[in-house]
Amino acid sequence: MGQRKFETTRFALFTKSYAGYYFAQYITASKDPDALMKRLAKILLFKESSLKYFLSSKGSHREFNKIIKAVAEDKNKIGIYLKIEIQLALLIQDKNDKESYVSEEYEKALLSPAIERVAGDSVANVRSDARFETELLERRRIYNHWYYSIAYKYKLPTLRIIPFLSRLIKIKDGKNYNTK
Repeated sequence: MGQRKFETTRFALFTKSYAGYYFAQYITASKDPDALMKRLAKILLFKESSLKYFLSSKGSHREFNKIIKAVAEDKNKIGIYLKIEIQLALLIQDKNDKESYVSEEYEKALLSPAIERVAGDSVANVRSDARFETELLERRRIYNHWYYSIAYKYKLPTLRIIPFLSRLIKIKDGKNYNTK
């Protein structure tokens, strides 16, 4: 995979992740979205123009879906990664009334059920309870590994990293905390 294709795929996966959804909401709700967007682009090594396009109303989810579907390698792993990200978003929306963002201690409390939901859906047609449990445990183990392998390979932020990234891009009195 060429560097340009890798970067395009990485960005498309980010737009479909919970982290992408979170930062889109976080940045658009801020007082200075341009500064936060520039800082996030710099931290995550994205092109500012791509991030701006994603955050704008012109950003087409269909385009990002086409990019992801065109990826030949890791197709199954990417599919599972995206399903887990969807389940994370659903679980976080359920817990959203308790906190404005998910802190680090909630990562396992949310990631594990998200993986279990996806694994459970994949073995839904199994009739025997014993076989279902065996298949479910095996799929959970595999899907957990796949989730982290895709996140690592494409350098995507996981749920545990979101609070840290939020603090890095935060702006106080119009100045970045970590600028020199």
